Amino acid sequence: MSNISRRKLHQKPQIGLTTMHKGCEYCWLTQEDVVRYLLSSIGLFSPVTALPIGTLGIIDADVLAIDYHSPASSSLPAILRSLRDQTSVAVVDENGALIGEISPFTLACCDEAVARSSLARKMARYMW
Repeated sequence: MSNISRRKLHQKPQIGLTTMHKGCEYCWLTQEDVVRYLLSSIGLFSPVTALPIGTLGIIDADVLAIDYHSPASSSLPAILRSLRDQTSVAVVDENGALIGEISPFTLACCDEAVARSSLARKMARYMW
């Protein structure tokens, strides 16, 4: 068997481009090679990816919800708790279907007058 055919048998699959320089072989890695490596070994960097989402403790079953038929004053405790916990308050109908939400982030982005009027408009809509 010739020397060339032996080299073909023992060639390894190349990841990147190779270059010979002064008798040394250099491998050029592309961005795609690096991303492919990182994605294929993400489990080594963080075992979180192998865990079920329920075990991570990021889903809270204690949902803040108010009925749209309830008076606006009864929603204030839920809104205050949502501000403290940085979560939204769901506005639901009598069947528990989601109609809308009151978000502390949205309220915080407004000035107080706009936030009050926005909240009053939302609650007035649900009271009629």
